[in-house]
Amino acid sequence: MKVRLRIQGDSAVLYDGEHDVSDADSFGGAFADAWKHMLKRKFAKASSVGALFDALDEMVLTERERDQILRELGVRRMRLMAAPRKMPSMAGFGLEVTGYADLPKR
Repeated sequence: MKVRLRIQGDSAVLYDGEHDVSDADSFGGAFADAWKHMLKRKFAKASSVGALFDALDEMVLTERERDQILRELGVRRMRLMAAPRKMPSMAGFGLEVTGYADLPKR
């Protein structure tokens, strides 16, 4: 199925792309493509080493951006590979955590 993924910040479109999504691998590919595109944009604007470090610091997605990406990709329910924690912003985007997978022991 064709999926249009559009990620918008407060004042500008951060990413806008169309992807063929048919399984978990293509879903991951769509997200990876969006991530690479946003990284390129941030690094292209860096005019000094300090600006590059600032861009790197800003690349951690906010919870709102994460939830928006999942919603745009059609995710509604998910099982996470993470330790259980509260994520109240997900409910506002119609996302539901159905459980947590056991993490491998180190």
